[in-house]
Amino acid sequence: PPEIDVDKLAKIVRELPGSPPTEEEIQTFIKLLDESGGSVEQDGMVSFDEFADAILPWISFGVVDDDGTGELSPDELKLLIWISGGDNTPEPSAQVVLQAMRGVDVNKDGVLVRLEWLCYNSGYDPATGAMKFSKAAKDMFAKMDADGSSEISAKEIKEIFAKEIGVALENMESEAHCCFSQSSRDALQVLMMNAGNEVADLIDEDHSGMIEWDEFYAHSATIAAKQEKIREYAKVLLVQDMRERPEARRPRASVMVRNPSSKSAKKSAGSSPSKAAGGRRASQRHIAMSKGH
Repeated sequence: PPEIDVDKLAKIVRELPGSPPTEEEIQTFIKLLDESGGSVEQDGMVSFDEFADAILPWISFGVVDDDGTGELSPDELKLLIWISGGDNTPEPSAQVVLQAMRGVDVNKDGVLVRLEWLCYNSGYDPATGAMKFSKAAKDMFAKMDADGSSEISAKEIKEIFAKEIGVALENMESEAHCCFSQSSRDALQVLMMNAGNEVADLIDEDHSGMIEWDEFYAHSATIAAKQEKIREYAKVLLVQDMRERPEARRPRASVMVRNPSSKSAKKSAGSSPSKAAGGRRASQRHIAMSKGH
């Protein structure tokens, strides 16, 4: 795919409308691209697709910051959230703006600066250097919002939450060449159900049963944090299962085969060559003893 080098990227950013960027903003912007799956650190290049996705929050901030101060008030943040939601996005409620402000205003000074918005929009946490949530949140919401109404049901939130975790667990099994024990599966199932309910209740604050994009986005970090917590717990369970049940380790091709077609097939698959040979020798001895009698 087409790529752009870091120097040209920095030049483009400096020429964008709005207040002149600081060196810290430019370096953090480049860091965001790298943390979001780019290869800046390896070869100093960024794909145009990655750049296009990342530059939109910068441009939208500049549009709202019409006085060029580089700072936005809560009212301006409301407009920023609104235009960032895309076409047909309903006006953000006061509660949504308040929640977003709490998440964006890192230094808690009551104003939003461009660097805070860039970090918030990508999920980058300057304090830890980690990504707080995936910038694919919008894509996830769009998948659930099949009719384009900018609303999804609380039930759909639970379903997509469980589905995302389920895929992650299957990938863990595939990579580890091992399957979770039934008890581990049961524990994870309960955990996913409870977490899904908590997420749905948290986002659907007015208990309408319907969730708007702004509500979903305001809680993206919480959703990702809960998913990550379950994934980490699942890793611990899988390691325990591998230690306690060595027989659970299987070749990659058989990892996803959870229900063998027959008991005999399962028994045969679990038998080792040495045991089979031992069985044949025992049968031969039994025949010899019978002939002797």
